[in-house]
Amino acid sequence: MRRAVVGLVVVGVVVGVGPVSACSGGGASSATGISKRTFVREADAICAATTVQLKALGSAPTDPVLASAYLSKSAAIFTSALNQLQSLDGPPADRAILQDHLISFSVAQIASIQGYVAQINASAGNTAAAQAVVAKMVNDPVLSADHSADDTALGNAGFSDCSKLGT
Repeated sequence: MRRAVVGLVVVGVVVGVGPVSACSGGGASSATGISKRTFVREADAICAATTVQLKALGSAPTDPVLASAYLSKSAAIFTSALNQLQSLDGPPADRAILQDHLISFSVAQIASIQGYVAQINASAGNTAAAQAVVAKMVNDPVLSADHSADDTALGNAGFSDCSKLGT
């Protein structure tokens, strides 16, 4: 999600910019037996792999109808990454940081994107209608929210690639 992880993919569609960036870490052992360092490293590896997958999609199409498939693929990549991040078993405090500063708002962004994709698809090839949907996406507060404080919190907790995901 990183000014708006998925939101930046939307901006890429609107202005023809390519996809967005990437998730490393820390220290003490948790009650689960996995150390902060291991947890952060695993999370960062997921975020880095996500970046590679997004870059492999190439540049976002500027045609709104073509952009629908691109957005669907991007959302699927992000969803997979978020599922993997949520399944990591790390120290509770570090899991909470990842949840609060990356996963929660990213899930909301993906849901918003999926709704817009459905609207674009429902436009049945009507470019003007699809462009109107894209214009709504650009101004969507869920997609355009500033998450720089989240980036900072993730970085301070040792998540280097996850703190840059979407920038």
